[in-house]
Amino acid sequence: GKGFYVNDTVGIDKIKILLIFNKISAYKKIIYNNIVNTLGEIAVVDLKIHNYDAVTFENFIDGGLDYYNYVMVMPHFNDGEARTKNLLRKIPKEKLILLDKKIENFDGASACVYQDFQNDIYDALCEAVGLLNKYENFYLIFPDEENEYYCEEISWGFRNFCLHKKLRFKILNDLPKGPISKGDVFVLIRETDLVGLIKKARDQKLSPGKEIGLISYNETPMKEVLCDGISVITTDFEKMGKAAANMILKKEFSTIRNKFLFIQRNTL
Repeated sequence: GKGFYVNDTVGIDKIKILLIFNKISAYKKIIYNNIVNTLGEIAVVDLKIHNYDAVTFENFIDGGLDYYNYVMVMPHFNDGEARTKNLLRKIPKEKLILLDKKIENFDGASACVYQDFQNDIYDALCEAVGLLNKYENFYLIFPDEENEYYCEEISWGFRNFCLHKKLRFKILNDLPKGPISKGDVFVLIRETDLVGLIKKARDQKLSPGKEIGLISYNETPMKEVLCDGISVITTDFEKMGKAAANMILKKEFSTIRNKFLFIQRNTL
């Protein structure tokens, strides 16, 4: 994997932060912008991307940590949890802030702003249950890609919800190859699957929000306008960035479960 980083002329009085994301995406940019804007002129933020690769991450942190006051990390890796913990322990606890994911039974970070992936999707779907009841078959399209990481807790939360609400459901790695049916409703993690399903619906003349349902994971500005509004379940990315930055500003460090939302729009 490759990383890039943003550098500025740094005054000696500025707070220096190393921010390490797993990837760049529309919603990661929202987190980045809110961290930078909340900190303002008192800090400089260097951004690097580890692309789920532990070796790349290790190269970022080996030998360069003395320069930084804080290291913010999204700890999404394809390696096991034990390897992840060992890597994170290389960073002094007082400098380490975890973003997006909480590492269970790990006390090596001073702070964490995280998504509770299993309970977040469960709670959000409970908010939508009245709208879901008009559909017959509930699908989660949960990708299984070698070079990409998806928290499997999302699928656990989806399964628990469907079992508790006695809904007919399937968890698939890809969109169905054949036609979809009236009465189907889908939760889609990847943007490419969202586009693919919209095309399928259009080709079959099925109307999203009436004959089929679409719920997309993670809010982006595009989803506000696509299909007159895509229904989404999403963490509040602005809030995550601001919360992490405010911990540094106030020197008040804690573990925070980030706000998660169901946003009802046209496709459900």
